[in-house]
Amino acid sequence: MALTLESLDLLVLERICEYLDSETDTRRDLWAFSLTSRCCYTASAIQRLCQIKLNIPSPDQCQSELSRWDEILNADRGHRHVRRLKVTNELRNRTNGGPMKEDGKPDNDITGWRDCSFFDVQDFCHPPKDLKRGSGQWGDDASKSEAWVPLAHFIQQLSGLQDLVWSYGYCMPAQILFAIASLGCRLHMHEFRLWSLIQPRDSPQPIDADEYALLTSPYLYSIVIRIVGFAEGFKVDYSREAVIRMIAGVAPNLAHVQLVPIHQGVSLELDQNIELGKPPWRGFFLKETPNTKLPFAGKLRSLVFDGWVDCGLEYWASLTDFSYLRCLDLPWNHADGITMAQMAIRGCFKHLHTLKLGEIEDESDEGQKSLTQFFENIHPLRQLRLSGYINSETFDVIVQRHGRTLLSLEVSPPPRDDVESKTPPVAFNNEVVQRLADLCPNLEQISIPLVRTRGDAEETGIYRALRRLPRLRCALLRLSYTIGPEDDGSWDEGVGKDDPPAAYFHDPEDLPPAYLREVFSNIAVDETLALSIFNTIASGGSLKYLKLEIDMQCTSQLYHTGFLALLRWFSRSWILKRDVRGKDTAVEIQSEETARAGEEWIYQMSEEGMAADRGEEVYVEAFKALWPQKTKEWWNDWTSLPLSNLET
Repeated sequence: MALTLESLDLLVLERICEYLDSETDTRRDLWAFSLTSRCCYTASAIQRLCQIKLNIPSPDQCQSELSRWDEILNADRGHRHVRRLKVTNELRNRTNGGPMKEDGKPDNDITGWRDCSFFDVQDFCHPPKDLKRGSGQWGDDASKSEAWVPLAHFIQQLSGLQDLVWSYGYCMPAQILFAIASLGCRLHMHEFRLWSLIQPRDSPQPIDADEYALLTSPYLYSIVIRIVGFAEGFKVDYSREAVIRMIAGVAPNLAHVQLVPIHQGVSLELDQNIELGKPPWRGFFLKETPNTKLPFAGKLRSLVFDGWVDCGLEYWASLTDFSYLRCLDLPWNHADGITMAQMAIRGCFKHLHTLKLGEIEDESDEGQKSLTQFFENIHPLRQLRLSGYINSETFDVIVQRHGRTLLSLEVSPPPRDDVESKTPPVAFNNEVVQRLADLCPNLEQISIPLVRTRGDAEETGIYRALRRLPRLRCALLRLSYTIGPEDDGSWDEGVGKDDPPAAYFHDPEDLPPAYLREVFSNIAVDETLALSIFNTIASGGSLKYLKLEIDMQCTSQLYHTGFLALLRWFSRSWILKRDVRGKDTAVEIQSEETARAGEEWIYQMSEEGMAADRGEEVYVEAFKALWPQKTKEWWNDWTSLPLSNLET
């Protein structure tokens, strides 16, 4: 007798649902399973209802949303199953029943690449990827509204609630805080602000009692705080000073903090306010002197600097014990780099497993030495994101020290327009990627820059090296190609020795035809080539998702924007996926831009385009020299060069 899902014990089906639940916002696999049959739907109740999102346009409309969810939960006795609740005021577009982006169009990227979060919390509780300014209309007045009472009663029915995510502007109603305290769940605030600490500069006031209850609550677990020193009307904002005390221990269980400095506008009043300076803060109840000693050091697990590190990293290390940090995200600079290296040598990063270092611009020997010392002396990482100058020596230390434990690696190169760079960044050539594959066998996600070389044996060897990563399931490759000579004084050999110096190449008619043909053939990435790259990496491995981004770089000698616009017709970016049946699909990214570039090509061959006589016909000539016209739609008669079959 054949075994069917319906014949399985309910407990077995519930365990299957636990396995299928990705705990993301969409949870496609779980929902698909629940629709298989009535018994699967019943078995999925615990997982389906473990996290819900309440979208409340305004406090006055709270009851209608709650009534809808009460009806859903009552059908499955589901109030007891809810473990995570998110309250937002986001507009949701349910067109076509799929996940949507902000522009209302389906997001083809939603199930592929997952950005590693620098908050060591459950995925559902992460701050949004693109933080936006909070909704000021729901400020202090809204937090006092009686309209929140129904929501407080609803929350108190959720006996198993573990996390409440408040992503509803800056307000935190006292009724909601009381409900949280009655359940003892963790509170995550994605838009934290203390309104009563925005005060006239010459008239200090004590903090509001409800806000003080919030920031000292033992249930406050994670916050995203916007840092603004001054406000309109000659007011000052002491939220930063308050958060410093919260980190240092006033908020007893605060574990995750993201600091977002806000760039203020320009006005004469604001300039005058800043010029006057900020009066020293006198504490929450105006009883402190400026030299009042801070409480004992905090124990943050996540610290994210979304911008500069105000006062330097050493100052923040005096507020919270870095040995408790799991996740750290900050821009790198010379002074903080030296501090981090010294702290690593002293063993101050005992539990760090997720790290982002951004804006690494220090190419000095001392700066790179600090980077090397830091990575040599911290415990092996699981997730690492780097952007900026990383030389080969430092990268070699990274893969040797952390390669065995790394699950996610992202490397973004420095800007290529920095022609005075003395320290060449690590280049992900065949040799480097082969070494990466040898030393990082557990990688599940990787994002690296690669240089296109017309699909030759060197480039194809990189893709073959990546397929040696047995657990790789998601990859993001930024395929770059420099448009223009690497040498400021001349073109590469083979293009033409009699061609004029590169410094004079500003007009289309001056571009060597051979060089143009080389540009076109290298930059062209069609669906066939994209699938070929995907299949080469996925062959024999576990790759399910690949994102190819084409990054065109232009040297300083080429200024003709029309040329770049035309090249956009060939330089196509792709998302490639393999489903459970082994079927591969390719979806072009930003196809609207591609269509506009195609219109530009059509215009170049029109009578009007030719009559303009801007010299751009040389592009068409080079195009047709590579891909002879076969149809009336000559601009579609092109294909990418295939990958090489040669082994390197």
